[in-house]
This record gives sequence, C-alpha cells and structure tokens, in this order.
Amino acid sequence: MKKRKPWNRVSEQVYSLSTLDLNGNVNMNIATYVVPVTMDTKRYSLAIYKGTKTHENIFAQRKQKYCILQALSKSQAPLVKVLGKKSGLRYNKQKYLEKNNLLKIFEFENKNFFYLKENSFSLFLKIEKYVEIGDHDMVICAVQNIVENNFEKEMLNTLDLQDSKIIG
Repeated sequence: MKKRKPWNRVSEQVYSLSTLDLNGNVNMNIATYVVPVTMDTKRYSLAIYKGTKTHENIFAQRKQKYCILQALSKSQAPLVKVLGKKSGLRYNKQKYLEKNNLLKIFEFENKNFFYLKENSFSLFLKIEKYVEIGDHDMVICAVQNIVENNFEKEMLNTLDLQDSKIIG
C-alpha cells in the first residue's frame, strides 16, 4: 500500500468545472477541492488552481459570473487524462470534447453553457464571492439550477482514480 499524506488518503468526489472565456469557448478541468457549505440557498466552495485556464476564466475576467459544476461518473474516469492532465492554456479541450460528441448545452440568458454527457449530476452555479489564497483561489457559488441529476450513474472518486492508476 502506498503511503500518502493525510489529505490524499481521503476519498473525494471528482468534479469537473465547466467555464467559458470571454469568447464563449468552453474549458473544463478536474476539481476535487469542492465542498457544499450552506443548505438554503445551497452554496459550494470551489478551489481553483492558479495558472490554469479555469482560473483565468474565473479570476482574470471576473466578468463571467456563471459556471457548471459536474460530478463525474465512474465511466468518465478516462476523461481525467484530458481534463485534468492537459492544460487548457495549451490544449483545446472544447475541440476534443466536440470531436468525441461528449457535450450537452444548457442555455441561460441567450448564452450556451456546456457540460458533459453521462455525468452523475450537473449544477448551474452563480459566482458570489472571490477569495484569493495560497496556490488555489476560491469562489463561493450559489446553485441556480440542477441541470441534470442522473441517479443511475455511480459517482467517481479519487480512490477510483488511484486504484485505476490514473493518479498516484
């Protein structure tokens, strides 16, 4: 058994955050530092790694106030190799996702937001607060809509990724 630091021993839900740049192009990352923090209105705290396309879309612009948080299903584990191990600053993830017919559209205020087919659930979030801290910055987001809720899709967690050798 591999000896891991305490915070890497906890099995976390694997999410992908779908964000748009100012031109409406989608980027998706892998996120595990995600925590629901309130009940009414349901809010999530999301930590976004600095120096990434997702961070740029959320923090550099601060004009894009919405994103989609999607809980990945176990069948989507191979997507971690693209969404998490390739940088959206150097690799066109939208092109990859479109080529493989993996995207669905959620329309809000005449703008298309994108999320993955076959996920466990997707939540449309409004960014309410920005917190700059450490190697990740945080946003607090309020759930605006449940875009999709696929109860039959078993959720992917970090132990699944470790067991399948996708992450160390």
